[in-house]
Amino acid sequence: MLITASILLAACSADKSSDTLHEGFSEVKSVETIMPENVREIYRRSCESCHGIDGRGIVGVAPGLLNSRRRAFDEWNKYLRDPQTVHPVGNMPPVWMLDDEIRLMAEYLADSGR
Repeated sequence: MLITASILLAACSADKSSDTLHEGFSEVKSVETIMPENVREIYRRSCESCHGIDGRGIVGVAPGLLNSRRRAFDEWNKYLRDPQTVHPVGNMPPVWMLDDEIRLMAEYLADSGR
């Protein structure tokens, strides 16, 4: 019994994989750090749950924004207002943004130097 307890104690104390996992998460850079405050608030509320805190997307949910195709303001504006007309096979839900918020996000996406 003493041998079994020693083996279990050694195994538990040697396992640091969970610490490494948490360290990796602390290193995730948020796309929000490069956004102006007014755009950041819109992103948090309307985009982050699908596109992720780091803007790299969530597999099976939404693509990354950091690698998205460059589009002009008019294209982003139209896409954010009615995603299905621009990308019929996409499954982006209607966005919950006011008109001025859509304009701000479209300007940011068009002007960002991705």
